[in-house]
Amino acid sequence: MFLLAGLGNPGSQYKETLHNAGFIFLDSLLPSSSWKEQKGALVAKTDIAGQSVLLAKPQLYMNRSGEPIQQLCHFYKIPPENVCVLVDDMNLPLGRVRIRMGGSAGGHNGLKDIIRVLGEGFCRLRIGVGPAPQASNWKDFVLRRLTSTENKILSNMTEDFPQLLNIAYSSNWERAANTYNGKLYH
Repeated sequence: MFLLAGLGNPGSQYKETLHNAGFIFLDSLLPSSSWKEQKGALVAKTDIAGQSVLLAKPQLYMNRSGEPIQQLCHFYKIPPENVCVLVDDMNLPLGRVRIRMGGSAGGHNGLKDIIRVLGEGFCRLRIGVGPAPQASNWKDFVLRRLTSTENKILSNMTEDFPQLLNIAYSSNWERAANTYNGKLYH
């Protein structure tokens, strides 16, 4: 079994924000009725390219995402190398994704917490939401409502998301990275 975790903040006030890009991508895959609460996350099971994949949206705030992911991994016996985390990234331009196995948190508090509990051996699918503003404006930038342009670009990205996942789970994340890391959505 594999775990595909999208990061975001719970609550309607965060629903349509850049910081919830991970939730937005997962929500594009299944209807809202598919999700149930388990181990501090909203989860849904699905099949992608013949693989059993547990989708998860941790329901603690972003900087505490590690605990629900760790609990799900323990419960379902999913090793870190079978985990991929979808996360917003202000260092990537809006409309790009970057897939990479392992690596650092890159300053992202949600990733820092997951690394703290799982280690660094999981996949990251970074969703570009940049360019980043001045450091003092980061919080306001990622927590404001999406503009119509941002919403359109994220929607175009999520249309391709099932194909990206099909490549990743039928082959591997490296092949998906080779296909999608250079693409720019408008």
